[in-house]
Amino acid sequence: MGPRLAERYVVLAVVRRCAWYLKYASSELRADREVVMAAVSNNGHALKYASYALRGILECVGLP
Repeated sequence: MGPRLAERYVVLAVVRRCAWYLKYASSELRADREVVMAAVSNNGHALKYASYALRGILECVGLP
């Protein structure tokens, strides 16, 4: 498992428990739909830390 993949697994585990940590994820992971959805499922307000493009898409479909 490469470092990027390992980082993704760690961030996924963390944002599932505390959505606010999305704020500290790399820009690449803040644009990762699965990572952002894990955070937003925990706390909808974490959407503000998602990438601008992903935030726009999720807001259009009616998520927080």
